[in-house]
Amino acid sequence: MLCEICGRNHAEKKLNKSINGTLRTVYVCKECFNRGGESAPKKERKCPYCKRTLTQINATLIVGCPKCYEVFKDELNEIIRQVQQL
Repeated sequence: MLCEICGRNHAEKKLNKSINGTLRTVYVCKECFNRGGESAPKKERKCPYCKRTLTQINATLIVGCPKCYEVFKDELNEIIRQVQQL
């Protein structure tokens, strides 16, 4: 049986987890068990040149370098549109 959290590894442990207010037994791999049944944090994309993340750009409204405009083109268009509406 595969892990019910990540869906990649073999489930080796049982974890009692509250899902939408209902206690449920979930079968998980060692990695997900060690994280308390939480899925692994997703790696955030970074600009390969300045290492700035989209979260950092969105929080400060400061782009790290000219290459960020290429790397985050779609996301920056939305951020710029929202800022211009303020």
